[in-house]
Amino acid sequence: MKENEKTVNRFWDEVYNQGNFEAMDDIFAPGYVLHDLADRKDRGVDRLREILSEVQAAVPDTRITIEDQISAEEGKVVTRFKIHVPAQDVAQESSSGDGQLELNGISISRVSGGRIEETWLLWEALLAEQEIKPGTQFWRWPPWRW
Repeated sequence: MKENEKTVNRFWDEVYNQGNFEAMDDIFAPGYVLHDLADRKDRGVDRLREILSEVQAAVPDTRITIEDQISAEEGKVVTRFKIHVPAQDVAQESSSGDGQLELNGISISRVSGGRIEETWLLWEALLAEQEIKPGTQFWRWPPWRW
């Protein structure tokens, strides 16, 4: 595994799955920028920490698994991932047979000097809005609602 992939994987495992938000200062550059589907930009590690805290508070047992990963030019790492939402957080009328919900996503992270500088993120946010229990507001999707 290449160094840039290790840096990106530290985020998915150590920060997202384990909730170690203190590690973010080592993983992300101070001027980090998150680009999402709606062309919204969130700037800075503190803003990302706030977003992830909201996710963990609303759906604490959600986990990410990496399905595929490719290192590209200019320090970019492309990651195809799956978000696993446990049955207790999924609406009863969920389309999955076991009650658990799996959402797909792709991210492109630009790593420089061992830190993530920028991420472009595309995932099934609308499906999450439809399938997560009513009243769970952490995704704030679609973006024009907030």
